[in-house]
Amino acid sequence: MQLASIRMLPVSLPLKQPFTSAHEQLADCHVTLVQITTTDGLMATGELEAFDNPGYNTEMQASEAQVIRGFLVPPLKRNRDISSLNPDDLWPDVSGHRMAKAAVEMTLWSLAAQAEHQSLAALLAAEAKTEQRSEIEVGISLGIADLTQQLQRIAAAQAAGYSRIKLKVGGVADIAVINQIRRQFPTIQMIIDGNGAFTENDAAELQQLDALHVDMLEQPLASGDFAGHAQLQRQLKTPICLDEDILDLKDAQLAVLMGSCRAINLKPARVGGFTKALAILDYCQQHHIQCWVGGMVESDLGRYYSQSLARLITLSYPGDVGPASQFFETQVSDRVVKLTDGKLKLPEEAPRLLPAYQKQMMLQENLLG
Repeated sequence: MQLASIRMLPVSLPLKQPFTSAHEQLADCHVTLVQITTTDGLMATGELEAFDNPGYNTEMQASEAQVIRGFLVPPLKRNRDISSLNPDDLWPDVSGHRMAKAAVEMTLWSLAAQAEHQSLAALLAAEAKTEQRSEIEVGISLGIADLTQQLQRIAAAQAAGYSRIKLKVGGVADIAVINQIRRQFPTIQMIIDGNGAFTENDAAELQQLDALHVDMLEQPLASGDFAGHAQLQRQLKTPICLDEDILDLKDAQLAVLMGSCRAINLKPARVGGFTKALAILDYCQQHHIQCWVGGMVESDLGRYYSQSLARLITLSYPGDVGPASQFFETQVSDRVVKLTDGKLKLPEEAPRLLPAYQKQMMLQENLLG
């Protein structure tokens, strides 16, 4: 696969309504589109998923866009013949900066799939030695809100066909809200996402979730606190799911070794791309740790990548990979995805930027020269 061009386009997308977590409140989503073409005329566009502020992790839009330009593109410029999709082979001298690497690496995977005349999901399934589904059940992530608003949102999500809800919470005060929500929706699958809003001193309050039949408690403690999560998991019947903690395979191995969780929210952008995500998935399967695919408030284009991974049959739990119309009025690409009868049927073709965005993209510098 011989590369011909790499271009980058920053895009600002207003959200339908603010999305609030324990980290921050988003009114607009800023992403950087990364488009790569080959000498054979193939084209794929990826998306840098980092946030503007270092609340979720240390990587930000501004810093990671600079890393792509200054450190990830030059090796590709020196050697445009791509034979490996492994970021360790592509950038052996660049440590960290996983979201920057993922923005480029996952785009290369899309190009490789096109070169093989197959869907991205089919290529991922072949690499993972598994099968893919043509349609998937999906969940939805709802930001922090008051009880009345959350009840309205959940009812709307159920009516739309979402199989599972995830509720962002900001601390122990929100457990009372969860109690009331469970009374109104006694059977719906539910994840509670703390985004590090709790401490080990909150164990007694968190034990209330055991009686509420919550599927998982996601990232209750601060990122990096594997010991604290292990201690908390021993006190809870509710499975702990780690998100921010899992940046690479070694983190997953440490979590299993210490008993820090029983599930992992697998976001390919967070761990550095598909190569790393598939390695983590394989390890979790071997150790009976449930994996499911999370979302990053992506555009419809960014969702193409997470949805493609979620199609693997080894990822059976509904992921946060529903239509991006949950967040945005506008689309970036020509990819149309709808939730019908509780299922998300996904097109096989790679998305293309809408003409207005493609025109802007072509005005950007070809970083390969």
